[in-house]
Amino acid sequence: MPAFDDILDGYFPLRTSITDLMQRRNLRHAVVKLSFAPIIEVDGLHHDAPVPLNIRGCRAGMIRAAELNVAVAKHGIEVSGHAHWFWLNRMPTADHLNPMIRLAEPALARVIPQRTTPSFGRGVVLTRNLVD
Repeated sequence: MPAFDDILDGYFPLRTSITDLMQRRNLRHAVVKLSFAPIIEVDGLHHDAPVPLNIRGCRAGMIRAAELNVAVAKHGIEVSGHAHWFWLNRMPTADHLNPMIRLAEPALARVIPQRTTPSFGRGVVLTRNLVD
């Protein structure tokens, strides 16, 4: 199957949106590339809760670029890879981007199906690189 463009659902955790993509396209292994994907973190918001109408207490940021290796596993998906991301308010960030971070808007993704699990960084979750 050749590479294609698709949309990741916004307002859901990144892992949930990628899982949906993999199921919709009947994929087992893929490289998913993102660029300029807005993200949001709302303290205390459970991963399956809807995004509140008032998001003043949240942190907003941007995934400037990401190359994610995705493999369907017995209990969900495995996500690894590299991402350049930052918070808009320049607050300190963790060393890894949590795959349960929410996309603030739908995000365009370039999807490259693979025959086997992509090989770099398996089990490592989205290494952060600060970008000015």
